Amino acid sequence: MKRLFITMILFSCFSYSQTNITNLNTAAVLPFSGANIPSAELAIYSDRLEAELYKINKFTFVERGLMSEVLKEQGFQQSGCTSDECAVKIGELLGVQALITGSIGKIGELYTINLKMIDVETGLISKKYSYDCYCSKEELLVMGLSKSVQGMFNVNFANNSLKPVKESKTSTVITFSSNPINARVHLGGKYVGKTPLTLVDYKKGSYSMMVLLPGFKTYRKTIKVDDSSHDYIIPLEKK
Repeated sequence: MKRLFITMILFSCFSYSQTNITNLNTAAVLPFSGANIPSAELAIYSDRLEAELYKINKFTFVERGLMSEVLKEQGFQQSGCTSDECAVKIGELLGVQALITGSIGKIGELYTINLKMIDVETGLISKKYSYDCYCSKEELLVMGLSKSVQGMFNVNFANNSLKPVKESKTSTVITFSSNPINARVHLGGKYVGKTPLTLVDYKKGSYSMMVLLPGFKTYRKTIKVDDSSHDYIIPLEKK
């Protein structure tokens, strides 16, 4: 009886959403897996990812508590579910069209976010995106996840709330964005990452910036890294 009640609630929530919000897919966000990241922090990152996904107005999501309850009632153990096949099974149990999952890892001072969206019906990965950030864990939460969602779905949030809520006086944040994304950024002849890119506390000085993307003209500019934060929007021109 309890299982039937939960299933009816889930169905009614989706039915209401689909009749009142057009062109939205039902989706669920699985908790992040991670290497060298505490589980409590991974839970916070997972919640923030879902909040950022809401901004693109493409999905209506299963509430996290209801999702856990449904899986529990079905006798399905979500922990340890790392394969795409396992994720599809969860999507089928929840009755959603898409499942968004990902991982966060840290090597030295570099954080890396890996996201993918799986089509539950076909079992295929429909979108995949990676984002690297030399930043603090607070800046990863505020900037990194927002940048990852924007890059994955090729959108740009209007208020550009990509700067940290609080910056220390000694912190320098430099962001690089381009359209199209995935352009390679070089500073002083050194490759530093692909757009959208965030660098935190990069060594001060003047650098020759070179931005490369196949099919587009090479963009060059001299920039100065100082105590101020900068946001570089790179105008790429087709060859």
